[in-house]
Amino acid sequence: MAGFDLAAHCAREFPKQSTARCIGMVLLSHGIFSFGADARESYERMIDLVSLAEEYLQKKQAWHFKLPHTQPAHAKRRRSRSCGERSPTRRNAADSQDK
Repeated sequence: MAGFDLAAHCAREFPKQSTARCIGMVLLSHGIFSFGADARESYERMIDLVSLAEEYLQKKQAWHFKLPHTQPAHAKRRRSRSCGERSPTRRNAADSQDK
């Protein structure tokens, strides 16, 4: 669900499901939304919610994981000629024009 339909659904369902202790909500594929009386309070609550998520992931040992070792893309590329050098096809074309 996206856009207007999602906003309408949240406007309809949030008052039914929230409590006085609710400081935000998580929407799958959309992220975390925090609420407050002003921007500062909303921001501070966002930090609290993200901290709770980090703590949860650490307890579940899902916070740190190992990725397979790979080389950066630029290390894989080989430079077969210097910047000023012509490719063989361009050199041959240029040579034939000189004749």
